[in-house]
Amino acid sequence: MKRMILTLLSFLIVACDNNVDSIPTYPEGTVFIETDFSDTTTEWVAGFSDYPIADEEMFGLTAELTSFAGAGQQSAFLLSGNNLSSDLFMYLKREVTNLEPNSVYQVRLRARVWSNAGENCVGAGGAPGESVLIKAGAAKLEPMQADYYMNIDIGEQSEDGANAIVLGDISVRNLGCNSELYGRNTFELNSYDNFNITSNDDGAAWVFVGSDSGFMGVTTLYFDTVEVALVPMVTTQD
Repeated sequence: MKRMILTLLSFLIVACDNNVDSIPTYPEGTVFIETDFSDTTTEWVAGFSDYPIADEEMFGLTAELTSFAGAGQQSAFLLSGNNLSSDLFMYLKREVTNLEPNSVYQVRLRARVWSNAGENCVGAGGAPGESVLIKAGAAKLEPMQADYYMNIDIGEQSEDGANAIVLGDISVRNLGCNSELYGRNTFELNSYDNFNITSNDDGAAWVFVGSDSGFMGVTTLYFDTVEVALVPMVTTQD
């Protein structure tokens, strides 16, 4: 893993990125979404799950586009919550249209996420960094909370689900515990994961990315870029 350190004069931030070794090629019919949240509007919608809705105020759930120094003073999508349930899921979702109806697509996604969780820190229920997992996935129907849990299978914390794959945790190298600084990690769902989704009758599917937490405390994340490619899976006949 290659990492880069970036210092901003107006706000000290440690940036940690994975570099992509090569630029992938995509077949005809691939649908792309590239979002840097630099606009004040976005088609990405925030959601929360795995907590009792009646106690929502206690969880301090926050979701908003806000200026963030790490994104060059442009907007980033802030997700924050106090994980009193020891299983809080915070996520961004978006519908992808213009797909071929009832067709199989391979899902590829890249997200840049800023976190203030250092490595090897101790917290209630689990570490504030290593116990908060970034997951990404896709579904035919719109992902949302149903009673208590999600209406799709995102898996249990460090486990994959039928609709989601674990991409890594939010810990950032070179940050101390209880840090006021933020560092950036890049998370990728790529071709090696071989994660597919079948579009619905209308030629649409939902993609999402978020954090599944085992840390019983406040987690605050800033998403400054999310890129998605839905690649058609070509089938051949003998």
